[in-house]
Amino acid sequence: MEKVLGSTPCISTKFKSCSFLCLRSVPFYFISIRLKEKRMGRILSFRPLIEKLTHEYAQNYSDPELISHLLGELLVGISGYREEGAKNVPLVFFAPSLNELLVSLKGNDPVEIGAGPMQAITIRTILKTCGPLGQNHEWAIFICPREAELNYGIFRTDRFPLHESSFQRLRTNLEPNLSIIGIQKIGENIVEIRNSNGLFNYIDSSGLLELSQNPAHMILQWVSAVTYDVPANLKKKMEAFYHRIATEILATTHGCLLAVSRAEKPYPGFLSDGVLLQQNFGLSVAIRRYLKNRDEASTQSLTSYGNLIRKMMGMDGITVFNSAGDVLSYNCFARELQLHHPSKIILGGARKRAFEVLCSHLDQDLICALYQSQDGYGQCRTSKELKLPL
Repeated sequence: MEKVLGSTPCISTKFKSCSFLCLRSVPFYFISIRLKEKRMGRILSFRPLIEKLTHEYAQNYSDPELISHLLGELLVGISGYREEGAKNVPLVFFAPSLNELLVSLKGNDPVEIGAGPMQAITIRTILKTCGPLGQNHEWAIFICPREAELNYGIFRTDRFPLHESSFQRLRTNLEPNLSIIGIQKIGENIVEIRNSNGLFNYIDSSGLLELSQNPAHMILQWVSAVTYDVPANLKKKMEAFYHRIATEILATTHGCLLAVSRAEKPYPGFLSDGVLLQQNFGLSVAIRRYLKNRDEASTQSLTSYGNLIRKMMGMDGITVFNSAGDVLSYNCFARELQLHHPSKIILGGARKRAFEVLCSHLDQDLICALYQSQDGYGQCRTSKELKLPL
């Protein structure tokens, strides 16, 4: 643990080439501390820490100091973004060239909305005027600095279920010659910033003493488990399908519980209290049909399946999948009222206790369990038999 800004701590845990920052105490705008003598009432802000982090992302721009200040304003704005109280957090991309941005992320139909001075007030205006248009990430915000102005607007993202999302393209397609920066919220309190050179950070703005697992790693583990036994010729498509869904669910729902069983094993009996589907969705069939026909009907089928699975995952209870990518049941509740280890103390509500019950069945009935609370705290655990990415 390192001390930052006097007595205010910041936890920094390294994940390979990125850092995961947890800003403790109140969420990250200001901390007001009453100090004795002349310093009484002084307000300490985390902004210097945030702008120190963003400075590295601004190195390829003509005025790194100014750009890092604007990026800091974006991070703060996205971390606490609410549109009339609803979770509706837009994707934001910062780039010197709109055309390069669209080509790199496969964006389309840009709509230029306005321009303003290169100041924090313009960033706030952008989030106010463009943020509500980015619901469900169908449209994303672009910000392009040109001379002394910030030009901004929205562009249509690639929403096809089997394609990588715009932000996932930024993760996987590294282009060192470009200076594209993306910012998105991937959990209730987690903001991700990433550039086209491979630099990235995750920032926890909750101030919770109990650190949540990195949502990006949770998604990677769960997607790997739910596609573990998918045939090789469909695996990449199925991974893209579920990665898109998991990212949106963790960012927008009131919480969720997911379980994955091995495809070759029978349905877990302790999860029989729920809506058990009488037959598989046919998601694999729908993907094969699209790859064969690539017509409007097969495209619409995949989109509808994606929306249906989102609805199921957003309902109360546990949604159960198998490792072949099939949905087995939803709105399920564990019959067990006690854990196999009754002496273990569990902090949390009913969803957390249910998660611990799921975890007690890992290496037996289940190979993966994922939990996210209403306040954004999340965990994903997998069985020992799975060789999953770190």
